[in-house]
Amino acid sequence: MVKLKFIIDEPYLLADAVLIDPYFTIKNREDFMYLRNISDIIRIEREYFFSYKSKISYKIFKSLEQKLKGALKDDGKLQRFYQKILEETQDYKREITAEWSSNYLRSVRMMENITRLEWDDNKEFEVYLIHPSSAIARYLGSNRIVVGMDKEKNNDYTIILWHELMHSKFHLYDSSFSNDISHSIIILVTENELRSRLNGGNYPPFFDSDQDLSIIMKKILPYWRVYLKSERDNILEFERKMQCRMKEFLIGVK
Repeated sequence: MVKLKFIIDEPYLLADAVLIDPYFTIKNREDFMYLRNISDIIRIEREYFFSYKSKISYKIFKSLEQKLKGALKDDGKLQRFYQKILEETQDYKREITAEWSSNYLRSVRMMENITRLEWDDNKEFEVYLIHPSSAIARYLGSNRIVVGMDKEKNNDYTIILWHELMHSKFHLYDSSFSNDISHSIIILVTENELRSRLNGGNYPPFFDSDQDLSIIMKKILPYWRVYLKSERDNILEFERKMQCRMKEFLIGVK
């Protein structure tokens, strides 16, 4: 089975909390921007650490972390704000863990049917959780994922996690047009086909896509319908075929 290890990394959570929810009770704007700059560096460093298990500079990181923790200690309002963020993220961890466990057997069978790939390979992924108001879900590489997204519809947590797991199959963690095609396919697989099987309903209209990706998905859709019926290719072979049609899909996309 796919094993997910859900983790709350407090230095990352604290840095992200300062970045996602601007803390305007700090009297001096320069102090506020200073904290944001420290937080930004810490967040980048932690993502690097999650992916490669090595620190860019341990001494620099510890120094910045201590400054951020010092600001937390010196400011009661900031401390209460962070405590609220931490408690809500701990609740989030319980909710996302429970939903994943409840849906796993059903959803993995669906994903194997949709992708025609084996998922029961006992691979373990580390899922670093941040506050759901962050509205972030990102595959960092090296079987590590960052997730902080709120639930809007039934089974959203399950769908978000399978979306990021699909990124690992496509080795997709950078930005280019060819990756827009890959990303469009991932959205078709998870936000649309998997969602329709879990919750019922049809598509289009497409769920969870920006305007450019919607244009690409509309162009991929006829081939996607054939793929779902044929059971000949797996999703990786389908993705390669769609990449060969890049020029066709590029028309009308910024």
